[in-house]
Amino acid sequence: MGIKDWKHLQGKGGKKPEVKTNPWKFLPHLHPRLRENERHVNTDAADNQGSLFLENAVQLNPETCLVYLSNEEIPEGWYRFGGEGHLVEIRCEAIAEPAKTLLAQPLQRSFALITPAIWGSNRLSYREPRVNQGNEWQSVWYDNESHPKPMLTQRSQPMRFRLGNQKDGPPNQPKLLSRGRYAVPPGTVYIVDQPLNQTWQEWPKDWFPTEGYSFKRWGCGLSLPLDGAISDPLT
Repeated sequence: MGIKDWKHLQGKGGKKPEVKTNPWKFLPHLHPRLRENERHVNTDAADNQGSLFLENAVQLNPETCLVYLSNEEIPEGWYRFGGEGHLVEIRCEAIAEPAKTLLAQPLQRSFALITPAIWGSNRLSYREPRVNQGNEWQSVWYDNESHPKPMLTQRSQPMRFRLGNQKDGPPNQPKLLSRGRYAVPPGTVYIVDQPLNQTWQEWPKDWFPTEGYSFKRWGCGLSLPLDGAISDPLT
């Protein structure tokens, strides 16, 4: 779904948004190869194929591209992105309407993630923001812990990033991998007890873990409003 169709999710525009197909394609690949004449793994030491494992590669449709939001202009060129440091070509463009208006609109009681969200401390992760009060991590958005949390989501996703240089070795090597975490996936819909009356830019940094840099700085948990599409979210 395009960002221009977000108004339809908010109950505006009078028609349903157009839903696009998933651009990701999963390509499982078994290593090493089986013997050609037997159903056994080729374990010949001279073959140098190593132990058997299943690689779940992910391929992006060549007709699509990834979009990153940045508060600073990034020089165009080739960069290493992602946990595996793949080379990608970057082109920087100004943020246009209607995205600029949506990002400036305060979130109320219902909103949806458009980026993965990682909440909690450097050691703990949760499905919603929590803060440490009296050695207890208490929910920020929900007053009653026994009340079912109105949330529409899929299973958590593993997430890592690269930060910091290698201590030893030649220059221009890939950055060190961060600690692996589980993130609430984009598309998750939250319905909170009280209106937030805040944009994502105004959310406190202590809702997010901090490992060198705040995860908010990486864009975790970026959300857009849905109020208007849900008239009475808790019924």
